[in-house]
Amino acid sequence: MEEAGGAAGTVRTVSRRLVRPSIGDAPPPEDIHLTPWDLRLISVDYIQKGLLLPAPPDGGDRLVGTLASSLARALGRYYHLAGRLAVEERGDGTLNVILRCTGEGAELVHATAPGVAVADIAGSLYTPSWVVRALFPSNGVLGADAAIDSLPVLSAQVTEFADGVFTGVSLNHSLGDGFVFWEFLHAWSEINRGGGATRDLSEISARVHRREPQFRYFGSLMSGGAALMTGSSPRFDVFGNDFGWGKPAAVRSGGGSKMDGKATVYEGPERGGNLSLEVCISPDAMERLVADEEFMDAVTMLPAQHG
Repeated sequence: MEEAGGAAGTVRTVSRRLVRPSIGDAPPPEDIHLTPWDLRLISVDYIQKGLLLPAPPDGGDRLVGTLASSLARALGRYYHLAGRLAVEERGDGTLNVILRCTGEGAELVHATAPGVAVADIAGSLYTPSWVVRALFPSNGVLGADAAIDSLPVLSAQVTEFADGVFTGVSLNHSLGDGFVFWEFLHAWSEINRGGGATRDLSEISARVHRREPQFRYFGSLMSGGAALMTGSSPRFDVFGNDFGWGKPAAVRSGGGSKMDGKATVYEGPERGGNLSLEVCISPDAMERLVADEEFMDAVTMLPAQHG
């Protein structure tokens, strides 16, 4: 077994499998040429977001088998995300990057961390570094790596905790933005809880890219002279992703595109206009932020939720 983390935070990889799309009549092989707009993101990390969920009624192989089955059906609707990137040389010395839609599949990893509880993450003021490293697949993989090494463009990891489950998903950023990411995750969770996944994208080329807003905060959030930059959006349906045994207690991002001064914005757990912020700043800046009474009075630390 592979291991990562440390002490009580040890995460052990139990298994890896390739999940192919479950679809009646597979579409004929198709090549989609990435546009210059797509290629601007091929040199960055995968999008990595994950949901902290309550404990399901069944764990182990049965849990992973059920999730693999629903993932296969979701890939049947988002068939392009089961493809592979490839590079073609042209006669003029340039290259074409192509998404080959032949249904090779997405990777699904099963891991365990029995020494970790939901409250260790949902109730913590900061996210331990081992969470970033150990709870997500495709760590350190850039979009271009998938084309060079024929890696899955979508991968997921299911990690069982003492009293909950963390589902981390990684998506090649050149093939989709946050809109595509959360729409796919919504389809997967809806199928797993017995729904029909009413929303899907028929063509990756029709996806919507939204520019990430940027702003400056000239206060205790300043870290090393860099401005605070934001990513993601509170408009994405994050806490509506119920896999069938309860809504998420928290959302966390992986190491992809993490940098000093980066804030990731999500909808709040209570929804209805609430916001959640995940801030990545240096330890000294974090100490100043936590010591800022005016700021801390304006935010709420929600207790860990179970079920």
